Amino acid sequence: MEPVDLTPLKEDITKTVQNEVQKAEARLTPSAFSSFFQSGSKQRNLLLVIVVIMFILLLQQCNSRKEFEQKLAISNANIYALQDTVKLEKNKSGEAVYSKSILLAENNDLKSLNANLASEVKKQKGTVVYITKVVTEINDASKLDSVKNTVVVLPNNAYKLHWAIDTVFDEDNNRKISGECGFTVDTNSTDDSTRIKPGYTKITNDEIGMSLVTGIREKDKKLEIFVEPKFPGVIITKLDGAIVDPKKSSVLKSLFPQKRWSIGPQLGLGIGMGRGLDASTFKPVSTIGVFVYVGIGVQYTLIRF
Repeated sequence: MEPVDLTPLKEDITKTVQNEVQKAEARLTPSAFSSFFQSGSKQRNLLLVIVVIMFILLLQQCNSRKEFEQKLAISNANIYALQDTVKLEKNKSGEAVYSKSILLAENNDLKSLNANLASEVKKQKGTVVYITKVVTEINDASKLDSVKNTVVVLPNNAYKLHWAIDTVFDEDNNRKISGECGFTVDTNSTDDSTRIKPGYTKITNDEIGMSLVTGIREKDKKLEIFVEPKFPGVIITKLDGAIVDPKKSSVLKSLFPQKRWSIGPQLGLGIGMGRGLDASTFKPVSTIGVFVYVGIGVQYTLIRF
């Protein structure tokens, strides 16, 4: 079998490829780009629409990333708060202050983070933005004073000892407690151990006036609840709290509205007319059609999503 000469076929393929390359190069000349962008063709308008859509998608992706980073930061803060314990320190005046990291939660998530606080939120009327639960003990025997008794004589050889303690630490903190102890005397008995017969002790009044200073503070890049007891001997044994959906509070939105005026870079797409420079001749031209606007401007926001 005689060999087939493929040279003519190779030459034809080479010429075809070269022709297509030349056509492509001709379409990519500066004048072709100028003609494309300056013309009112559907291709130009379509490209402008695609550019704007891609820019919007890019902004959405940036917003999604910011939302993800925000949720991750909140999750890490909640993990730290769940592992945190009540801490005791001194304030600038040397007074005892108890603190603990606070939870950041939406209403639906609070139950999984702290069922006790979630249960308390459900009991409240209105919208709960912040909730805290404080458990205290009073342990300071040095503040207990001795008291003088007053004897009250009753009929039938009965008596009672009246006593009262009224301690005022300051205008907001005080303790008022009083009572009486009853007993009878058997005048016929000669045995001193049975001569006096004890009765009952009755607390007639028990009042405690106690003040606490509490709030939320930023410390070490975290949010904490702090409680400063003003009553002597008060110890905070348990402290829990949560900020619940503050962005959904209509009152907070009305008191602290977001600014509607803003200034910054802008990108827009619209239909309009104007004058500009021809990209190929640099001569002023009037045109009407679809425009892409890129620049810096002042904006007033009507609606926020």
